[in-house]
Amino acid sequence: AAAAAAAAAGADAAGGETVDRKSAVVKGGKEAAAAAEEGAGRAAFHARLFALLLRYKSIQGYGFQASVGPDVFHALRASLGAGFECFASPLNTFFGRFCGAFPDVDAPFGSSGDFFALPAAALKRGCFQANP
Repeated sequence: AAAAAAAAAGADAAGGETVDRKSAVVKGGKEAAAAAEEGAGRAAFHARLFALLLRYKSIQGYGFQASVGPDVFHALRASLGAGFECFASPLNTFFGRFCGAFPDVDAPFGSSGDFFALPAAALKRGCFQANP
């Protein structure tokens, strides 16, 4: 009877530490939910990545935007404060802020959309790099 009472209270019959079973179940549920959410996030990422790669592969390449080399990007940033590429892709962007050819698949990876559709206010100030 003492072992049953101890088990009901959450204590080990051998005198071990007390465990709050309700907390353990709630914690386990939260961990399972977090794992499921992470799995869903990972699946969504993979689906977006697949769409991006398939789109660029469909035009027979992984980003046809010609680009200057890293030394030029560094010089543009250092001397002019450049930090935005007018024509890039998630696969070849240097600055990380860019407009891409395919806003629907590029946007989840940071694209600001179609350069020619940007509002004029977005282009009022700053230094913008446009590939040759």
